[in-house]
Amino acid sequence: MKKLLVYLLCVCAIVTIGALTFDAVQTPAPVGAWPSGPNLTTPGPTGTTVPTVPTLAFEKYFIFTDKSAPAPDSWTIRLTPQEKQMFADQKAAGSYVENVLMPSLDDQVMWGSFYAESVWTTKLHGTKPVQMELQHTHDYDECINFIGSDPYNQADLGGTITIWLEDEKYTLTETSTIYIPRGMKHGPIYVDKIDRYWNSQIIGMAGQPWRNWEEEYGAVNWQEKESSTEGKYAKYIISMKPSGAAESGVVEAAGVPDAGNPGKHVFAMLNFLNGQAVPGHPEAFFFGSSWSMELQGGPHVKMEYESYHDFNEVLGLFGSDPYSTDLGAEMEAWIQGERYIMTESFLEWVPAGMKHNPQYTNYIDRPYRGFWAFNASAPRMAWEEPRN
Repeated sequence: MKKLLVYLLCVCAIVTIGALTFDAVQTPAPVGAWPSGPNLTTPGPTGTTVPTVPTLAFEKYFIFTDKSAPAPDSWTIRLTPQEKQMFADQKAAGSYVENVLMPSLDDQVMWGSFYAESVWTTKLHGTKPVQMELQHTHDYDECINFIGSDPYNQADLGGTITIWLEDEKYTLTETSTIYIPRGMKHGPIYVDKIDRYWNSQIIGMAGQPWRNWEEEYGAVNWQEKESSTEGKYAKYIISMKPSGAAESGVVEAAGVPDAGNPGKHVFAMLNFLNGQAVPGHPEAFFFGSSWSMELQGGPHVKMEYESYHDFNEVLGLFGSDPYSTDLGAEMEAWIQGERYIMTESFLEWVPAGMKHNPQYTNYIDRPYRGFWAFNASAPRMAWEEPRN
């Protein structure tokens, strides 16, 4: 009986600690509440001082490039055994693509997250198109993004890609987002030409990529296969809007009201995916991307108010040089009252209920790219700080 009592007390303690830990992350702090402890001051970007707190309890929510990891063969980090063989066969024949790893996220990196994998696709070797994946399906929604690297010609991909959606073949030469609803056959994907490196990115509403069906390697000669011409799946490919459209492709200046700072952050919107972007798919999750170009009117431009929401979010900011982790800018991000300064490419994971922001752009040396993804089709804030 005594041993049983000790055991039950230990279990209760573990459960209580676990519940407290989960609650500290998932439940928003009361409005105006900050972590306790003596305030510190650090130099601000304009010579002022900014109050911070001494501990960095939330730094784990920022993910940087794993510089020790080998360069991946594909833009997805995990390959099936068949795909490993496929890449080995192509490389033995002299055909392969060079990729440079970027910050990536899944539920092994951060518990409870969906996955977001990114690489720079930089060089094509050989005389034949390189197959990057086998046709497959999975039981979750996904988007595949190919984003050109020229901030002054955002629509240009910098090369040519062929992608199959079910039995239809599409050729991409522009910055594009492809929405893959659960259960839809997609792939293979071929890199046909690279004139200028681009960003290849996959985001899926699952903790890690997995498949419930994959074609047999070598069973279909996709290079000779005839494509259906019905165009049923063209709606799943979201390209940039023509210049002048309100939604994207327009250089805009933004910044939220901030007392004493009239500065603006100049950016160019790219592609948007949400519940209205693909006809017949109101469940599509939100994805948006942009180029940040320059600051006007001064440094330290406030971009977002402090807030929290009831969905999960991942934010990514990437520098424009594939061979450097340097962001080319300085960002100031706040999580639960802690201030972080970012000068390298990074992902920020924001679980539902966590207070985050405000966010400031302190300076921009050269254009950089950003994206946002939410596991919600029409995201709304549960709380946002009062306006000035």
